[in-house]
This record gives sequence, C-alpha cells and structure tokens, in this order.
Amino acid sequence: MVIGANTYAGAMVAHDTSAPAPEPGVFGVGERELIGAAFVEARKSRGLSQRELERASKVPQGKISRIERGATYPTTKELAQLANALQLRLHLVVLDDGN
Repeated sequence: MVIGANTYAGAMVAHDTSAPAPEPGVFGVGERELIGAAFVEARKSRGLSQRELERASKVPQGKISRIERGATYPTTKELAQLANALQLRLHLVVLDDGN
C-alpha cells in the first residue's frame, strides 16, 4: 500500500508494505499520522498557521489540528479543500491486493 501527498516539488510518503494488513476497509493509525505529517509539512513550509489554513480551505481549525496529529482522517472533501488551499496536487490510489 502506498499513501502519498505529491507536492509540486514531488515529495512522496510511502508505507511499508511488509507490515500486517489492517482489517478490510480500515486504515491503521500509522496512515493517519502519515497523512497528518504531510499536511503539517506543507502548511509550515508555506508559513501558514492553522487559522490561516482554516480561512483558505474552509476546514475548521479544530479538524485541521486533529488531522495533523493523526487523530482523525480527513473526508475526501476536506482532502480536496486542504490540498487546494496549500496548492498541492492530490493523488488517491486504490490498489486491489488480491484478497
């Protein structure tokens, strides 16, 4: 499984595929943390506070905080809003592992 946040600079975050697979339809905490870390890095590299990102994305600051800490997943709408506000290209990949 690969989870990525492709920026215009081409950064990619990958997950170790040798780790035990999570239950069907459920991601593990590690994936939430990777997603959150990608958004923290993008936000900070642009010199934005969470409040400024809230205004630009229309995603509540409290939700941004929980996403960045890996406490929750963003919805697909929130992913798009955050990516747009941060000028990120969003790539979602769904792979069939054959099970």
